[in-house]
Amino acid sequence: MPMKIFANTEPMPERRAALSSAVIDGSSQWTGNFEAKITADPARSGIRIEIEGEGRHWVRDFDGPVELRQDFIRKAVEQAWF
Repeated sequence: MPMKIFANTEPMPERRAALSSAVIDGSSQWTGNFEAKITADPARSGIRIEIEGEGRHWVRDFDGPVELRQDFIRKAVEQAWF
């Protein structure tokens, strides 16, 4: 499996699992080894996802109800340049 969730600070267990799944599912076609860090930011009700591996780094902030949906995050990760 190319993706490992290194950290996920989302405090709600169901949401934490959904975010991790979205990142793993979105990266399922990638080759190589990658690590993701998912950081919840309660001050702005959003999250930041950072992905590193194979000499590359990708970061994106997700805010608002549309961007925080599991399918939106999966698609964003899928479309990253890895």
